[in-house]
Parts: sequence; C-alpha cells; structure tokens
Amino acid sequence: MEMLEHFLPGLSQVINYPLHYQVTNHTRYQRLYGKKLLWHIESLKLDFIMVIETDSLQITQEKDPQNIHLSITTDLASLIALATDSHNPKQTFTLQGDNELANLLKTYLKNLDIDWQGLLTDLLGPDLAYLIHDQVKRTHHWGKKSQQAFIRSSHDYIVHTNSLTPSKES
Repeated sequence: MEMLEHFLPGLSQVINYPLHYQVTNHTRYQRLYGKKLLWHIESLKLDFIMVIETDSLQITQEKDPQNIHLSITTDLASLIALATDSHNPKQTFTLQGDNELANLLKTYLKNLDIDWQGLLTDLLGPDLAYLIHDQVKRTHHWGKKSQQAFIRSSHDYIVHTNSLTPSKES
C-alpha cells in the first residue's frame, strides 16, 4: 500500500503526541524499546514496521527481514480491539520470534496508560480539561453499566420466553 507512505508522518504525529503523556514504568520495558516489530494486517494486505521508544513510536514500511525481532500477524478487527482494550472473542494474533519479547509487548500494550487529563490541560487549560475528562469517565462508566444491564436483561428475556432453566453452573 503505497498510499500509507503519505499518511505515515501524520499518523506518527497523532500517535506520538499522547505518548508524551504516558504513565509508564520505562525500566520494565527497556528490552522492548528500539526493537523492530513487523506487523502484517491480513485484512488490509498491509505490512509495516513499528519501533517503540520511551515516548514515541516510529512506523515505517521499510522491509529488512534481517533485523526483525518479532513478527505479528493479525486482522484489522483484532488490532482495533487491542488498541481500544475491547473484548473480541475472535481476536487472532500469530507471533513469530522471541516469546519473551512478545509477552513484554502484550504487557506494554495492555498497561499503556495515557494521562489524558494532563494532555487536555496543556491544550485547553485546567478547568475545561477537568470537565471534559470527568464527563468522558462518567459516560464510559454509564456505557459499561448499560452494556451489562442489556446483557443481563437479554439473558433473562431469552430464558423466560423460551422457558429455559439456567444450568447449575450459571
């Protein structure tokens, strides 16, 4: 995908700006930093190399198989679920390379924590940043509760309308 090359600089800026506000124990991830990770996104037929540093990501389409430390093959839905910390039962990742490095990458991505309020404070000022951050947290909490209530009531409806009895394990 040659078109990606035109978007890489902008994509890198969009990704890297929030990374300056990450709350991360960098000593834990020293072994991951600077390593070339080759990503294959099968559904897009897209390959790119990502290099993670302490406060940035470099994304290129350079292909140098000699220096790849870990190769990750996935589909777009799994990548989005990973990036948004969503549950996707059909997530598929195929990893080739150093297992320790793969586990470290998984831990890094799972524990990546951005200080969004700090980022918003620098952009908008402390008062507006607090209001936005607080509202987003409340909305997220409400969404989670609504999702759980929907699943619970759907389950109850299905059981009731079909005269099903839950198993002892439920």
